[in-house]
Amino acid sequence: MLLAGDTTQPNVLLDALAHSAPQYEEVVMTIEERLREEARQKGIQEGIEKGAQKGRQEGRQEVARAMFMNGIDRIVVMQCTGLSEQELDQLNH
Repeated sequence: MLLAGDTTQPNVLLDALAHSAPQYEEVVMTIEERLREEARQKGIQEGIEKGAQKGRQEGRQEVARAMFMNGIDRIVVMQCTGLSEQELDQLNH
């Protein structure tokens, strides 16, 4: 594992590396911290993207409801909002 540097458990690899070369322990721990921060940032970005996507979907649903309340034809609502028939059906539930 140490020779290849490839693992599905990077923490185990980094711990083994730090213990096998104590003089590099601080460098290895800095790398581990950087990897953790990158993973955290990636998780935050994914959360932001999912939230934005959900917000756009809710906005389309809100527009569709308003269109229905104003007597707009279902086909036109689908064309304008990009919502499917099934998604429009779920608006009433």
